[in-house]
Parts: sequence; structure tokens; C-alpha cells
Amino acid sequence: MASAGRRVAAGSGPKIGESGKLEGEFTCQANPPYIQHRLDVWDKLCKKKQESFAQVAKKEITIELKDGTKKHGKAFETTPFEIAAGISKGLADSAVAAKIIYVEPVESL
Repeated sequence: MASAGRRVAAGSGPKIGESGKLEGEFTCQANPPYIQHRLDVWDKLCKKKQESFAQVAKKEITIELKDGTKKHGKAFETTPFEIAAGISKGLADSAVAAKIIYVEPVESL
């Protein structure tokens, strides 16, 4: 096993210096090649997820709010933002997160 702080094979790229920062020449690229690769992977995963959601039955659901009010929506379509917007625009604009408690099993989880 290699000792701490030493590479098994000498590298040719930048090294971390005494200050803890990378030393050597650094050039910023306008469109580095890894960005397009990441976008391609994202698009592929997003398309796959959208196709799987398209096949899920979108049954009617009842959403019960903390105060007991009941709203109607569709599974895998209705979002917490839409529920908040239905109550008031101010609530929808100021809400950052929603807590969801499922009372029956959900296929995708």
C-alpha cells in the first residue's frame, strides 16, 4: 500500500502545494467537454423518468391540509405549489417546502 501523501504513479497534472491550493497553470475553458456529457446524461435520465411517470395511473386523490380542509387532485400531477396557489398567491410565493404524509402505499416509492 502506498504511504500517505504519495501517489502510486507520478501524476503529470497540477499538484496541491503547501498552501493547500492547486499549483501550476490553470486555464478556464468557455465550454469544457464534460459539461456537454453531463447535460446528455441528465437529458437521458430525465426522459427515462418522464416515460415511467407517463405509464403510472393518475388516480384521483384527496389532499388533507393541517387544518382539516380537503382538496382534490391527481396522483403524480398535483404539486404542493398548486395546492398552495389554490389557497393564496402569497402562500405559494412564500412557501419553500411542503411536508407530505402518505396514508396509503405509493407505487413509485
